[in-house]
Amino acid sequence: MRINGILIDPADHVVTLAEAVKAGETVSYVKAGTVYGQTAMEDIPQYHKMAIKELHKGQTVLKYGARIGEATGEIAPGSWVHRHNLDTGTQI
Repeated sequence: MRINGILIDPADHVVTLAEAVKAGETVSYVKAGTVYGQTAMEDIPQYHKMAIKELHKGQTVLKYGARIGEATGEIAPGSWVHRHNLDTGTQI
């Protein structure tokens, strides 16, 4: 099995994709020595984030064990997490 998702901290809500994935493809990642898989719900570009847990509107989102923002709506596992559904509190 090829590992194509990067999870740094076991508490993280997202993985970073080592390669682009298409909807329906499996993203594999290692958490505490065990390999997990999550089906991508949509096409997600390389190096972007994919949810591995259900996230609710207003919920803090963790990556690398740190807060990266708040969900602006419901985010299902396998969904692309980016500016369209994550408020980082910064202006672009």
